Amino acid sequence: MPDIEKTYGGYAWADKYLFRRKACWSCPVGCGRYTYIKEGKYAGFNCGGPEMESVCNLGPRIDTKDVDAVNVMCGMVNEFGMDSVSAGAALSWTMECFEKGYLSEKDTGGIPFAWGDCETSMKVLEMISSRQGFGDILAEGNIRAAEKMGVGLDVVPHCRGLEHISVDPRITLGFSLGFSLGYAMSTRGSDHLKNYSCLEFQGCAMSRPDQVAEVLGPELTTEFWSEFPKELYTMTTKPKLCTWSEKNKCVADLVGCCCQAIGSWGGAGTWKEAYAPLLRLITGTDLSDDEIFLTAERVVTIERAHWNREGSARQDDTHIERFFEEGVVDGPYKGFKLDRAEWAWAQSEYYKYHNWDEDGFISADKLRELGLEQIIPDLEAGRTLYKSDVNKE
Repeated sequence: MPDIEKTYGGYAWADKYLFRRKACWSCPVGCGRYTYIKEGKYAGFNCGGPEMESVCNLGPRIDTKDVDAVNVMCGMVNEFGMDSVSAGAALSWTMECFEKGYLSEKDTGGIPFAWGDCETSMKVLEMISSRQGFGDILAEGNIRAAEKMGVGLDVVPHCRGLEHISVDPRITLGFSLGFSLGYAMSTRGSDHLKNYSCLEFQGCAMSRPDQVAEVLGPELTTEFWSEFPKELYTMTTKPKLCTWSEKNKCVADLVGCCCQAIGSWGGAGTWKEAYAPLLRLITGTDLSDDEIFLTAERVVTIERAHWNREGSARQDDTHIERFFEEGVVDGPYKGFKLDRAEWAWAQSEYYKYHNWDEDGFISADKLRELGLEQIIPDLEAGRTLYKSDVNKE
């Protein structure tokens, strides 16, 4: 790949493509943008965005070296109404299957897949959107595609069927491990926006050290952040961080706040004590901070109860075997992989913070505490399914 910062960095893209910025009504952030390709093969192409994950998944993830083509593909998925993360994941999965010999042109209707082949990638994106040929298979998502083709399930990076974003769950650098645990515990599968574990970013530590101390512990104060304390490189703080983050992000979703504007990233944005007065001013609803966060806990619990009812718990709160067995291939994090013992510990700690049992089932006491005792019978039925599945393994 070319120099990532010079090629894919925000300043580089702004200089080359930014036409103008845009914002939602009255928003001071203005994170949206319109981009325009001025010259070259795709001269005249323009689109809204692109966003970071769109660029990452249709760029480096599939080894696209032509950044103009990345911009075009981002615009294509916008027009098609496709999710850019899953689209990039579908392309990268097929490319790896070709690389490993799992698939060949005879399986894809004569279409060759190779890393960095942006022309083929564009063609396949169109095929996915119109469900033509092999695109009809990829349109079902990587899990179903792998099951239908009978190969490649072992190389689909996902949690509960939803593909990962570009943050590798094996990299033990601060927020990456927070995201890693968040992927696995998210009630929507590998969705970083359900558990926005960004509190360990440096900017957060500097802007609200009191919040960091409350969530991660008083020993992790701003003086440590200049040297990156060892706790950032392990699972030590992650169970508590994820428990807090999922409720904080849920509150933002419930009151209709944009995660970029409220500071879920951990910047100088909206924190726990700001939600109540904002809600009161806008809606007239008079709730305390604790009542608001209790509502979020009820939402998180009900979503988890859905999975428990279906027999899904600890066995699904994890990553594919590959991330425990294979290290990162190259780069500064070469060799990094998840540790099974550390992961098992993190699962158990996360459950303790929620008052769930060791298998990851919500306890009856917790359901009664939240006024959700009516769903206790559903979870008992789910536990029977869970034990049956575990015994089969």
